[in-house]
Amino acid sequence: MEVPSVSQPAVRTVEIAPPSARAETWNVLRAAALIVLATWIYIADTAAPAGSREGAASPGEAAAGAGGTGGRIGGPGGGDARDLMPYQRLFRGLGGDDQRLFRELQEGLLEAENVRSSTRRWPAPGTLAARGIPPFADTAGRGGRRLYRWQLRQEGPIVNYLGVPADRRDPAFLLLVQEPDAGAPADGSQATDEVHHRLADGTLLHVSVWLREAMAAAGRAGAAGASGVADDPGRGPGVIAVPYARGWTQVLVGATRQ
Repeated sequence: MEVPSVSQPAVRTVEIAPPSARAETWNVLRAAALIVLATWIYIADTAAPAGSREGAASPGEAAAGAGGTGGRIGGPGGGDARDLMPYQRLFRGLGGDDQRLFRELQEGLLEAENVRSSTRRWPAPGTLAARGIPPFADTAGRGGRRLYRWQLRQEGPIVNYLGVPADRRDPAFLLLVQEPDAGAPADGSQATDEVHHRLADGTLLHVSVWLREAMAAAGRAGAAGASGVADDPGRGPGVIAVPYARGWTQVLVGATRQ
């Protein structure tokens, strides 16, 4: 029997062949696809608002938010609506007539601010109506369907332009303006936006537009009570300083935090 010599190790021959062009191409494409997917996930995660990521984390939370919990709602407008407070909704979720009233209130506010800047007094609705400023002017005469009785209420720095509908099936509207407290230092650092306006003299105003459901609908739902949802919004001479506590809903063009 022949015994192999331990001094001469066995030699194994291995053939090394370059990979085929097709296999190399697939490897490159697979790696590129993984890189693109990872990049897309990273960008989507970092670009999304924190509130949106939190709201999407739990479908149950989003459903509960529609009822007004957790500071986010999934109501009209979707998407950005999750960043709204329970008493807020987006403009794009309103009906056509409500959108028109909202736009007219924005226009009327600018005119009222111009008068306030020049006279240091807020103009009465009748003064604005005489100049044909919407929505204080006769909307029926301009082709509008709705009629409102507008009131100016002011108490200290709080100013209300309150629109009570002639038809109880229509919602009420409120333009709320809050001036700075007397003697308060001017805030020149706050940028102007949807809820912050600045007069020509530098006075910073906090402004908001509010809507309250039709009184007839509220009455049928039996909503009268401590919240005052079903009562007449024009009842009582005082200003409405905290609208959401009385059943009002703030309308925003964007999901702006107050």
